[in-house]
Amino acid sequence: MGAGAVEQVNSSGNGYRSHGIAIPARYYSQNIIEPDLTAKKNHTLSPLHGMRVAIKDNFHISGTKTSLGNRAYYETYSVRNDTADVVLGLLDAGVHIVGKVHLSSFAMMEHPMQSVDYQAPFNPRGDGYLIAGGSSGASAAAVAAYDWLDFSICSDTTGSARIPALQAGVFGFRPSSKSISGKGLLKAWPAFDTPAWMGRDLGFFPHILRALHLSGPKAEPEFAKSHVEILYPTDFIPKDSPDQEQAMEDFIEDMVEYGGLTMTPGKDSR
Repeated sequence: MGAGAVEQVNSSGNGYRSHGIAIPARYYSQNIIEPDLTAKKNHTLSPLHGMRVAIKDNFHISGTKTSLGNRAYYETYSVRNDTADVVLGLLDAGVHIVGKVHLSSFAMMEHPMQSVDYQAPFNPRGDGYLIAGGSSGASAAAVAAYDWLDFSICSDTTGSARIPALQAGVFGFRPSSKSISGKGLLKAWPAFDTPAWMGRDLGFFPHILRALHLSGPKAEPEFAKSHVEILYPTDFIPKDSPDQEQAMEDFIEDMVEYGGLTMTPGKDSR
């Protein structure tokens, strides 16, 4: 689909009332699909092409309603005729929007027993009755539960993405505020709200960032004006997960190269 072209599949239901989810076949994955013959010569598909994503229901998508996790809000406002910039960026990259997912009412923290308008998500970890966190609990639960879902787009204010990711056992990433467009995102706290995402594989997180980050000259970091040393703990480095450990080391190297920092490992002496 092209930019802004979203087709709602009615058979999959609406307003969290469905028993099924319509998803595109893996035939459309980036490893198989052929580029459009009308595309420019030497056109290269995005690494995200063909991936499946769920969108937290505080992002607008043209042709659908936005619930903000609240039934009164859903019934008050009509179908949207605009699409959030983040969603447009994903569509441009060839990502398939599978659907929207639940969030805590008005993007506030709520426990399952407080979710009175819509069914709260089940955390697939443990016995299946652990809380999924909020406000992006369903975004984390969906990625943890469905192996056919590649990642989910959510939002983070003071932990709305990072906390559910931790509780569901997936990776969550909150980019720096204002580094990604928040247009089309219903915000709870504008000074802190930012689009974020979750997934099971850290490897393609940089591709998501490249697809969504705002273009323009890079800001000169303030800490570059003076030497800064950052101490980071090594107690919790995941030695049993080489991929995750490597991702952390790569991040540290990028921080050192870009910011002129000194990163010093250390252990908690308590």
